[in-house]
Amino acid sequence: MAKDPAFLFYPSDFLTGTMAMPFEDRGKYITLLCYQHQSGRMSNETISFLVGSVSDMLRLKFSVDENGLFYNKRLEEEIFKRDKFIESRRNNGSMGGRPKLSTKPLAKPNGKPTQNLPVNRDINENVVDIPSYKLSFDFYKKELFENFELIKTDNEFLEEQERFNPNVDIILSIEKSIANFWGLEAGWKNKKNSKNKSINWKSTFSNAISNPLNKVYKNKNNVQPTSRPPRPSMQHSWSELQQKWMVL
Repeated sequence: MAKDPAFLFYPSDFLTGTMAMPFEDRGKYITLLCYQHQSGRMSNETISFLVGSVSDMLRLKFSVDENGLFYNKRLEEEIFKRDKFIESRRNNGSMGGRPKLSTKPLAKPNGKPTQNLPVNRDINENVVDIPSYKLSFDFYKKELFENFELIKTDNEFLEEQERFNPNVDIILSIEKSIANFWGLEAGWKNKKNSKNKSINWKSTFSNAISNPLNKVYKNKNNVQPTSRPPRPSMQHSWSELQQKWMVL
């Protein structure tokens, strides 16, 4: 069988993974990836012949096997996935492929096809992109606390919440909601079971502040203020009566 002439390349992953590398190392890196795809794992001598010297940062992109050969693990995984996909398409073809319809369709299809797609499109479209916060409670907590630190410096958000929630300590109220629910596994499961790919933390914190169970008030006794004026004490009422009698 002929050598597969291509492999899936993810520009976003490449840019993120090489952001701190100088341009010379980026060029060497992509050269070595291409050579590995075409010829397999590389010896130290082969690498030196292809790109010359290799920096420590670039060397970290490759692992070393028991024979002292260098390889990029992610590239081997992508090659393996593509080979499996091509094999499955070939097996489907040997069984006759998609059966022919006995009647012609009356209208144009209104959905995207899910079978017998071109190789380079199918793999990307069948990979389920799961948000990192749904994969692990630790990932979720890291995102939660990072956004809590960001919201503490968002003056526009804080001023708006203080206007809507007079006499409420906004930061302490959010912190209380984290301690009582959002920072626990129950809070993570609540977000994990949602269909959203990302968490709207501003909305989450805003709703938490509105919950009476989370509100922390600024007055000393932490008592919710009331619009009803206080009743006059009996002593105050008695003095008023005395003044009236004196007038009479």
